[in-house]
Amino acid sequence: MNRLSIFVAAALAASAPAHAETIISGSVRVLDGDTVAMGVVRIRLHGIDAPEDGQTCQLTDGTEWDCGKAATDRLVEVIADRSLECSPVDRDRYGRIVADCFAEGINIGEALVRSGLAWAYRRYSLDYVPSETAAKAARRGVWQSPSIAPWDWRKQRDAGG
Repeated sequence: MNRLSIFVAAALAASAPAHAETIISGSVRVLDGDTVAMGVVRIRLHGIDAPEDGQTCQLTDGTEWDCGKAATDRLVEVIADRSLECSPVDRDRYGRIVADCFAEGINIGEALVRSGLAWAYRRYSLDYVPSETAAKAARRGVWQSPSIAPWDWRKQRDAGG
């Protein structure tokens, strides 16, 4: 009987996911529109891509506005002085933890997309497409007029254009 218990425990352990779901929680500082730091740990918000620092967007009248700064400011506002709880999903090529993060029950990635200050990053997740669709329909944030998605803006910047 004892050997059977050991065998069952070993079989269950072998079938468990390689990384058990871990919640990271604590106070954070906002680094940009889709990245926060919890101490020395950098966390990239899963499923969204916000305008980059220095990226500008246009209003319907052609006036430029600093949408990168607006995204960062909105993230600061959504988090306020709340502690975050983040569920890691992956690591990105820069070694940052990619996670779904919540501030007192508010999904902060979804809040940015819903306010029109981040894109649903379809390459990695479809979770926020409905929120992006609603932001587009309401012409909020970057959806006031055609804007360059952050991934295209980075390509242009890195190519020197």
